[in-house]
Amino acid sequence: MDQKGLEKYLALNHIDYKAATNDDGLLVNLGFLVGRVHVKYDNNAKAFSFNDKPRWVSQTILLALMLYFLISNFTVYSPLQLYTCIGVTVAMFAIFGYKELRIGKLKKAVAEEASPAK
Repeated sequence: MDQKGLEKYLALNHIDYKAATNDDGLLVNLGFLVGRVHVKYDNNAKAFSFNDKPRWVSQTILLALMLYFLISNFTVYSPLQLYTCIGVTVAMFAIFGYKELRIGKLKKAVAEEASPAK
C-alpha cells in the first residue's frame, strides 16, 4: 500500500485526513485527545513512517517536566494544588497512552491492508 492506498483506506473508513504541506505525507486526524498524526510514505523502504521518534521524545520531555514540578514542589503545594497537579499528570499519562493506542490500531490496520490476501 502506498500513500494513495492509504488515502483510499482512510476515506473508506471515514477517517478525516488532509495532505501535509509540500506533498510530505498526510495529516491523519484521529479524533478527540489524539489530534493529528503525520504519516509519510517512504518509497525506499516501501513502508509508512508515523513520525514515532519525535512524538515520543516530545511526550517524554513533557511528562518529565510535569513529574519534576510535581516532585520538586510536593511540600510547597496546598492540598488542592497538589491534587490538581497529580490529576493533571495522571490525565496526561492517560491521554498519551490513548494516543499511542489509537496510532497502534491505525498502524495495525494499515499493515493488514497492505499485506496480500491469503
